[in-house]
Formats: sequence, C-alpha cells, structure tokens
Amino acid sequence: MKKKRTKDHPGLSGMIRKGFLIMKLSLLLMVFGVLQSAASVYSQTWRINRNEKSTTVKEVLTRIESTSEFRFFYEEKKIDVAKAVAVDFNNATITDVLSQLFDKDVVDYKVLDNNFIVLKPHGEKSVFPTEDSQQKISISGKVTDSTGGSIPGVSVVVKGTTIGVITDNNGSYSISNLPGNATLRFSFVGMKTQEIVVGTKSSINVIMVADAIGIEEVVAVGYGVAKKRDLTGSIASVQAKDLINI
Repeated sequence: MKKKRTKDHPGLSGMIRKGFLIMKLSLLLMVFGVLQSAASVYSQTWRINRNEKSTTVKEVLTRIESTSEFRFFYEEKKIDVAKAVAVDFNNATITDVLSQLFDKDVVDYKVLDNNFIVLKPHGEKSVFPTEDSQQKISISGKVTDSTGGSIPGVSVVVKGTTIGVITDNNGSYSISNLPGNATLRFSFVGMKTQEIVVGTKSSINVIMVADAIGIEEVVAVGYGVAKKRDLTGSIASVQAKDLINI
C-alpha cells in the first residue's frame, strides 16, 4: 500500500531536499578549497636528493614526474631537454632544481598552483594557458523556475574546475575571476542540468526546467535518489506528520 508522503505539506519535502543539497555542496566546496591550498604547500615542501655526473634534462624531468605530483609542459623543439647535465640536488626544492637545469637567460619557468610547471624560451609569451595569461571576468545572474519563482541552493560551477557557488535565497549568484572561455554548469535536484558558455557575457539568467520523475518511483538515499526497482534491502517511509511531531 502506497502512503501519501507530501499531500498535507507539499513544500516540506522540497525544503528538506534543498537543505540536504546545500549541506552537501558546502562540504564539497570546503574540501576543494583545502585541496587547492594543499597543492600550493606541496610545491614549497617537496624535496629531492640526487647526485649524477652525467644525465640529460629530459631524464631528470621524467624522474621527477614519476616520483612526484609535478607535470612539465614545454615544446621540445624550443626547449633543449636533450642537453647533458650534471646534477647535485641536496634537499632541493622544485625551484632549486629548475635553477640548476635551466639558465634563467635562456628558459623561463613558472610553477602553477595545480603543480603544473610551464617551460618556455626566455621572453617568449607562453603558448600554455596560465592564470596570468587569461583575461578574467565576473559573472552574475539569477536562477528561476518556469513560473518565474527564484530557486535557492542551485549549484553554479565552472565546468572542469572546482570554482563554484550556490544561489542565495533570491536565486541570485555571482562568481569573479573567470576565464573568458569558461562554461557554467547549473544543477539542482529534480531539475535538468544546464551548461552555458560565458563568452563576453557579464550576466546570465537561467530558467531551470523540471526533470519529470514520478514521485512514487523514487526513494531518498543519503543525499541522492534512486528508483525502487534498483534497490535491495529494507526501505522505510516517513510521513510528513511524523517529521512535524519530531
């Protein structure tokens, strides 16, 4: 026998789902922030000890990549990585290593926060995108439903990054320092996810469309949903009046 879960209080179930989503997104954003900080600390605390009388620049870079989180980006036709070198690394940082391998008047290098290291000929504009080489813009807007009502708690994330916010009680959001080629991903429980390229826009308003799912065909599982036929084990139902009593 199916129980009526939200008939008496149709808005209660939605409020609970939004509350869970906000809690989840807040936790994820906090974790991503910690990871980004950890990447910056890693480049400062990493050390290497190695002494070789005869090797090549490429061999040294390859060994570092295989034993660390660093990744090097360069064009072999412009950077002489086949050059023979003698190295003497004694508790050396990544900056110490690069200083020994490359003459600063010949090769420029930059260690990014994500542990990527860009190498390029001295004075040449980098062919690789970096935080400094991309034009930064700000974007703001409002997220509503098909009736024009604002939707709080919508996840607005820059696709492919950990940069993101959630809409406030008025459905509004604002994100700063975005690259011009960024794509915003709007997602919310029960709504179809949308992706919009920022381009030259300074404001993006989004109307989210309901992703029709039969309420009797899903059950809550932690912070998500799943179809009953895909589940095994016991399933419990809680009526709205029970939540009010609690």
